Amino acid sequence: SDVCSSDLISPSGGLWSSTRFGAQVQPTFDAQIAVRTPDFSLGVGPSAKDASFMVRWHENAFEISDAQAMLASGKMTGSLALRRQDALATYTGKIGMKDVPVRTLLPNAGLDGKLDLDVDLGGSGESMSGFAASLSGGGAVKLNAARVEAFDLAALPRLTAVLDAERDPPDLRRVNEMFATELAKAPFEKVDVTAPVTLSSGTARLGPLAVKVEQNGFEGSLNYDFKVGKFDGRMLMTTEQAPSDWTGPIPQAGVFWKTSGGAVERSVDTTTLTNVLTTRAVTRELIRIEAFESDLRERNFFIRRLKAERESIEREKQAAEEARIAEEARVRAEAEAARKKAEEEATRKAAEEARVKAEAEAARKKRSEEHTSELQSHSDLVCRLLLEKK
Repeated sequence: SDVCSSDLISPSGGLWSSTRFGAQVQPTFDAQIAVRTPDFSLGVGPSAKDASFMVRWHENAFEISDAQAMLASGKMTGSLALRRQDALATYTGKIGMKDVPVRTLLPNAGLDGKLDLDVDLGGSGESMSGFAASLSGGGAVKLNAARVEAFDLAALPRLTAVLDAERDPPDLRRVNEMFATELAKAPFEKVDVTAPVTLSSGTARLGPLAVKVEQNGFEGSLNYDFKVGKFDGRMLMTTEQAPSDWTGPIPQAGVFWKTSGGAVERSVDTTTLTNVLTTRAVTRELIRIEAFESDLRERNFFIRRLKAERESIEREKQAAEEARIAEEARVRAEAEAARKKAEEEATRKAAEEARVKAEAEAARKKRSEEHTSELQSHSDLVCRLLLEKK
């Protein structure tokens, strides 16, 4: 504090003090001190325990080396060098962590696991807030047996299968709610994650992260802003467990974390998934409509064909009936003609018989008359002979 001569924490309640460092104080002689303390404040987050380090103070510089301490159940090591040039102070350092519980560092993030960290850092400024804003550097981080609460990797394929089976296009709000519910069914756990860490402008960025478990996975990054003490992260969850006829982008959904009101809140975004599902639902509906229209056209064709066949059959029946009626009429006409002919023949025969009979009767009468005449002639002759004899 003599080197920088400034408050660490902002008196107004902010994370870092913006009060400018005081006048530089030079030591009267170089000093080197070994320090041990059961409790050591890191300025932000939890305090380290059983800390020990070497302090060296000499002209324009204040150095901490061989630092080590326990942070929860893990170990922390590091070094730090502060230098002044008039009002500007610069710092360089190195931080290492081994098996430090993530929940200790980020108690409200829903993250856990054992953190291994190796980072070089540096910055400059005229106040603590300037130090925080200029923080830069980089390194690597490994999260052993990582655990993310309410982050079920099987949520996405389950949700995709359920929604894809529905006939109607999905609603984005409903899909978001369903995805959040599915995510909360199980944690993501027991996976080791390794990623680079980048420090820039006071923000630590962990990533890109890429994890795949069987056919499900996610990729993204986590960020912590040391200037304001806020955490945020974003992950894109993907799955290869899509329906067999799936086309286009693989199912995916976004998961986001951000600090709000001192707590870390999570949100989801299923816009891409909803759009693909909507496209599939609309495509299926169009195919269904097209199939229905094709079936309707085919039905109409068969109906017309059936109607034509029925009309043809009816025409054939009508023609047959008309032929039958005509044949019956012909037969009746022929029978009537035959009857009339027979009657005429009978009448002719009767007339002929009557004529013959009449002629025969007339002949008989004539013969009778002639016979009678003959008889009368004989009688007269006899009479005359008798008379003559007398």
